[in-house]
Amino acid sequence: MFSLLSSNIVNSLLLLVSIAGIGWLQTLYLTEQNKENNLGYFQEVAQEEQALKVSQKMPSLGFNNILADWLYLKFIQYFGDNPAREQTDYALVSDYFQQIVDRDPRFNEAIFRLETANTLFAGNPDQSIEQLTKALDSQAVKFNSSFPTYYLWRMKGNNELLFRGNVENAKHSYAKSAISAQNYGGEDGQRMVDINQNSINVLKNNPDSKLARISAWVNVLSNSPDQKTTERVIKEIEALGGQVTLTPTGEVQIKVSDDSI
Repeated sequence: MFSLLSSNIVNSLLLLVSIAGIGWLQTLYLTEQNKENNLGYFQEVAQEEQALKVSQKMPSLGFNNILADWLYLKFIQYFGDNPAREQTDYALVSDYFQQIVDRDPRFNEAIFRLETANTLFAGNPDQSIEQLTKALDSQAVKFNSSFPTYYLWRMKGNNELLFRGNVENAKHSYAKSAISAQNYGGEDGQRMVDINQNSINVLKNNPDSKLARISAWVNVLSNSPDQKTTERVIKEIEALGGQVTLTPTGEVQIKVSDDSI
């Protein structure tokens, strides 16, 4: 018993030392940057890329969930640095996405935000589908989570429909989302059952329907995305023939022309 406890303590210390070591190296690097005062955002991206390469090789020592949490915090810091992202790009989002799913494929809150960032900002929907598939393969139809599994199935279907144009795969994902929502039950679960069934019916009757694609984009909006995502989605809806207006209370209203149905 004492031996096992000692082993756990040692493993915990090793993990903390590893994380602290990376943090120290990053701080040292940033200090040198501040001294030179002219290296800019591209060097910061290069530094973050190296840190991600180190974290990918870091042994979990049984603490994958902690490492996933730490990576998620790093992602939020990276993604939220608007001046830096405007000067460079969002390419590292895909690395964060892969590592977090590998470490904790049931971290649904992080997966949801990473999918949106990776698809709409990093421009990598194929990798989003791949990571969603990996995460969903590790999840039951229903399990205790602040972000139910049926939302991930819905997001996967949206990607397959909007970016791959693969109607059959999208219908399959929507059907899986409906099954998952039925298992969760409740008002939100029933709402998602209805949404998914409606999408399946529309695609069966008219696989090329713009209405189905508009509905998929509206579903992205319904998840209360950030301002950047909202603006991107509104442009996509308008390109498909939808008319988007904002009410005085901030609600989004969408009208669809007859030729989009």
